[in-house]
Amino acid sequence: MIYFFYGSDEVKSLEKALGLVSSLRAKKPDAAFFRLDRDLFKKGELAELAASTSLFEKKYIVFGNTLSENEEYEKCMVENAAVLAESPNIFIFVEKEPKKETLSTYRDWE
Repeated sequence: MIYFFYGSDEVKSLEKALGLVSSLRAKKPDAAFFRLDRDLFKKGELAELAASTSLFEKKYIVFGNTLSENEEYEKCMVENAAVLAESPNIFIFVEKEPKKETLSTYRDWE
């Protein structure tokens, strides 16, 4: 499952996304939480998180803020959109102004 927040008011988008993260973590306190850092790109990380499950909780909560500012991350986000959308894990992304390709890819999965 993917939640994709974007817009010119980045503070509002970030607040909404963090509110969702907080709500999900309260509902699923045993879920593993991962925060992705655009400066620490690891090839295959998104696909691995999409396919993984925790021993104690069935879902992961994965949060990424402005990952597409790293070109490698953006490419990986587009390439893995279908896998992320079909994953039992929850992916929450916040972007300022995503490229048209990224935006159209994620709109298909909202």
